[in-house]
Amino acid sequence: MNLEIVTPDGIILNKSDILRLSVMTEDGYITILKDHAEISTILVPGAIEVDINGEVDMIAIAQGLLRVTNNQITVLVDSANVAETIDETLTLEAKARAEALLANANSMDEENLSKIQADLSRELAKLSVLKFKRRSTI
Repeated sequence: MNLEIVTPDGIILNKSDILRLSVMTEDGYITILKDHAEISTILVPGAIEVDINGEVDMIAIAQGLLRVTNNQITVLVDSANVAETIDETLTLEAKARAEALLANANSMDEENLSKIQADLSRELAKLSVLKFKRRSTI
């Protein structure tokens, strides 16, 4: 299978030899394998797990869309980060800010609450990607 991950900044990843891709959608966790049925779905902030020719890697993503057609996987997201592009200190700071805002969520409208929850999910996904990378390099 082929995989292309695209953000507003451009193509983040364009690979062939994809054996498996697993990701969280708004309907739950799905895994895409070769010859998967055509699908279009909404992605929630989290981490994409990709098996590229037997080597597993993770990529943190914001919300977006997933489309699968004829063994071509296209991921359109607001942002995507591989481990090498994640600054752990900045990520921890952003996580703490989101958690502090959520602690005072009583006076917050639904739209702002959803945005902060998505921000927190994105930062947690980045930390998961860093943790995965550390474990896989040991």
